[in-house]
Amino acid sequence: MARAYDDFPVRLAALDLPSLLAEVERRGYLGVVEAQAALHSYTRAEVVGALAALAERAAAEGLPTPEWLEGRGLWAPRGLDLRAAEARARVDAAGGRLTLAALGAALGAALARRETLAAVGALSELTLDALATRAGLLISRASLFAAEALTPSAAAADAAMPATTVAVPPTTEPAARISRRAQPRKGMRRTSSGDAWSAPTMFPPDAARDQREDESRPLTPPQAQK
Repeated sequence: MARAYDDFPVRLAALDLPSLLAEVERRGYLGVVEAQAALHSYTRAEVVGALAALAERAAAEGLPTPEWLEGRGLWAPRGLDLRAAEARARVDAAGGRLTLAALGAALGAALARRETLAAVGALSELTLDALATRAGLLISRASLFAAEALTPSAAAADAAMPATTVAVPPTTEPAARISRRAQPRKGMRRTSSGDAWSAPTMFPPDAARDQREDESRPLTPPQAQK
């Protein structure tokens, strides 16, 4: 049934690709809803198919190929270059590192003000990844809750930091290393210097010796009375 009512090839053939390319280039980008309508697409798979047709037409005419920015729609390459440059400038101004949350909120707010749009909110992490790659930034996910955008110099400094902080001087390394070998146990020794004390026994040695001697003597019959 899905194949019987799939009219996407018809909608794709009706696309005015040259006009769409010119409109994106003129305006810089088309929002998600507008871009899907312009591409005659209603699903993600249809958007991918329409973008492939658009890229093929752009290559044939020698024009820049528009790119789909997740959550932001269809963008001309020059528009993406401007957003990437803005992202790089914000990270540079922050000392070479900026959390993705702060970067996304700043770029989203700037985009809303510039384009007189309703508040678009922070950019998604997928969008920020694309912009960071375009800007030559690196994404550090050392923590799941604090991903950061880094300049190459800041990333190189982070990579070199463990080697300087973990290094241990040769003289102190043996003492710092914990041995996993079984350690010999020392014999117990007397620590008190007081007089020796022995507990009393139930059978003193002298009494026990006399008893054994008595038991070893043969018994003598009693003498008859005279």
